[in-house]
Amino acid sequence: MFIKFIFYVFLFFGYNKIWASQSSVLDIISNNSNLSEFHQYILTSGLDDILKKKLPWDWTIFAPNNEAFKKFRKEYSLLEDEYFRKNLMMDHIMIGNFSSNNLNESISIEKTVSNKSLSLHRKEEIYVKDMVVIEKDITASNGIVHSIGCIMYVQESETDSRLSSEIKEKYPITSCCMQSEKEIVAWKSSLRAR
Repeated sequence: MFIKFIFYVFLFFGYNKIWASQSSVLDIISNNSNLSEFHQYILTSGLDDILKKKLPWDWTIFAPNNEAFKKFRKEYSLLEDEYFRKNLMMDHIMIGNFSSNNLNESISIEKTVSNKSLSLHRKEEIYVKDMVVIEKDITASNGIVHSIGCIMYVQESETDSRLSSEIKEKYPITSCCMQSEKEIVAWKSSLRAR
């Protein structure tokens, strides 16, 4: 009886591991109830079509959780505009696979799909400036998903009064949690300038 139990446990966990490795980043997001808002915005932005394609690279997605969208929507109407919504979602998607296993204390500068630079590093946890990574390293067949606790704002460092002059000089573009109307105005202006 015990051997039969072990067999079924192995079969169950083995099956789940195989299933998990077959799940795409889009599958991971759509099956996570805490990421349902982000999933809806990915769908309405048309970015799901790109994430579904078989491509020669992986994705890293910093997916804001439902609580992040709830707080953000209460304060700001940015997500109601299709153009801004799509660009904001692209700020959360990167080409490449960046997990806590392949990041270290050295800061790595990587690009988002919207062609903005992000600085990534890990101490005990993954850091993207002041963004909080709620759930890290959710592995998929075509990349990795990190659930975060806020909407990400990728900005020119010189516009962020929270940064020291050394950081501003070393990293011309940084990311943080979008927290004010002033940041939204600056973010919109940066899109128009491209």
